[in-house]
Amino acid sequence: IMLLETARRYNHETESITFLKDFTYSKDDFHRAGLQVEFINPIFEFSRAMRRLQLDDAEFALLIAIDMFSADRPNVQQHGQVEALQQPYVEALHAYTLIKRPQDRLMFPQMLG
Repeated sequence: IMLLETARRYNHETESITFLKDFTYSKDDFHRAGLQVEFINPIFEFSRAMRRLQLDDAEFALLIAIDMFSADRPNVQQHGQVEALQQPYVEALHAYTLIKRPQDRLMFPQMLG
């Protein structure tokens, strides 16, 4: 969830991530704060990949909801119930994607991949 939210806040022009409206951080800022390159680079790579999909806030929100109700999380015991909670968000994202991008049938699986 945090990674999706970070990707939503990624600015490709400045290669930075903005938190709390006015706090913008580049890779160098994260490095100066003590984060290792091995941790920083994958975050920025994921953010760039998500940006290439050109998702809007609704798509990000639905992806976050899908992730929140993931039966793959550790310690989940009632997988069926969690999947049932997740399903309406998956269906909503699929329908929204078909309406927003009718020509791009691969967008939905790319978002979930």
